[in-house]
Amino acid sequence: MFNLRKLKIRGVRIRRSFRHGLIRLLALFVLISYGSEISSAFSECPKLYVVSLPDATCESGRTLAYFDVRGEMVFNGKCKQLFDFAGGYGQIELSDDQVGFIDSSGKINAMPEGLWPVCEISDGVGIARYKDRHWIFDLKKDSLKLLDVEVDSSLYRHGICSSGDGILSLPIGGGRMQFFDSEGNKLFVVEDAHDVVWAFKSGMAVLRSYEDGDFVIDRKGRKILGPNPLASMIVGEPLDGLVEFNERKDNDELKGSKYFDEAGKLVVSTKYTSVGSYSEGLVRFTLRSKWGYIDKNGEVAIDPKFLWAEDFSEGLAAAKTENRFGYIDKTGTFKIEPRFLNAEQFKCGVAEAYTGSEFGLIDLNGNWIWKKSR
Repeated sequence: MFNLRKLKIRGVRIRRSFRHGLIRLLALFVLISYGSEISSAFSECPKLYVVSLPDATCESGRTLAYFDVRGEMVFNGKCKQLFDFAGGYGQIELSDDQVGFIDSSGKINAMPEGLWPVCEISDGVGIARYKDRHWIFDLKKDSLKLLDVEVDSSLYRHGICSSGDGILSLPIGGGRMQFFDSEGNKLFVVEDAHDVVWAFKSGMAVLRSYEDGDFVIDRKGRKILGPNPLASMIVGEPLDGLVEFNERKDNDELKGSKYFDEAGKLVVSTKYTSVGSYSEGLVRFTLRSKWGYIDKNGEVAIDPKFLWAEDFSEGLAAAKTENRFGYIDKTGTFKIEPRFLNAEQFKCGVAEAYTGSEFGLIDLNGNWIWKKSR
């Protein structure tokens, strides 16, 4: 393991870094203007926001820039690609042959040219490759380590590895998956595992066997659930300490859901078909095209009355009624009245929202932190 070489680009300290990974591009065609003053409670929010700005020097006529929670520009991409934040970092294009990762303070980590990330990073840790060799990298420690592993090239694609809860994996051929810790040490090999459906969270990961279906392993590589493709299908990522099985009837219709903990113990059984995973003790479900929420007793906590509903985050969830989104609390009462065409989850006390004429960030009371009229 060695430290990454530091250098200067355009007056910004960067470290040699990696190329394009599997991170969703968020190109928002808006201009930024400053709204009301922001509370100091938001000052440590570990996220930047990608915004599209007009720039006649770019071929497209626009450029992407990162703005912080205050609405202040942190980094201008100057016609280069920028990507949405994931795992505490945003990925940026530095040149045709080099990319980097930017943190919420604006510091950029750049890696050696030609070294490409092959999965989404988690807490600054990920896997990258150059030709047929693979390295584990840690942006916080400014370190790289060559992995002693041969990857099955027939499976090669973006996202072949997984990273979560400090555990990473790569396919090594023969239907086997090698798992590593965040230092690059080998942990265990799982047989008959051709793909990772969900990386480790809540002590569990969901793997897929092409012959037998999906199954769940714990942090020691032991199978704790499945596979059983004829009776059930695992859906959603493990969250809130639970993972879901959607049960199916003979005609392949869903007939209900069961939730298990990391010991493989049944915790919740419900006749309803839920979507996603538990978040803050509640999970969404749909009945007669309306959406509500179920608690961890499998009982209805919020009646299905919304046209759409999202997962809870920081005590609120975006819910749609009469073609507008607002935010409800855990009683199903709107705390922020429906007035948005689109509304994202709250993180660090802020959420992205769009009314059709205005885009920006709102606080937990629905007040604009900054916005721009479109």
